[in-house]
Amino acid sequence: MTGGAAPSAGRPLTDVVEVTWHRQVYRRIGLEPYSKKDGSQTTLAIWRSNCRFCGAEFDCKTSREAQVFKAALHCKAHRRRADRVPPAAPGQREFAPVEIYETDGARK
Repeated sequence: MTGGAAPSAGRPLTDVVEVTWHRQVYRRIGLEPYSKKDGSQTTLAIWRSNCRFCGAEFDCKTSREAQVFKAALHCKAHRRRADRVPPAAPGQREFAPVEIYETDGARK
């Protein structure tokens, strides 16, 4: 779909060459064969866009048959880590639930 419109629900991305998603333009630059875990074959679409933070070009992949477009917004250097909650520091106090009186809501 050209012209910057997002693909409509129910329409696969097979013939789409340009998508605007979250006010960011993605251009399809190629296709790549892919083997799923169950052994079946499919095709991935390779998209190119620019990082929202630094402007660098980056590539991302989506299923060619997908009916909803979802892709990265940033290059690898500026993506958020998957583990957003840092591990507890050594010596950090363990979590202790606060008990509350049932009648007035004050802490015990």
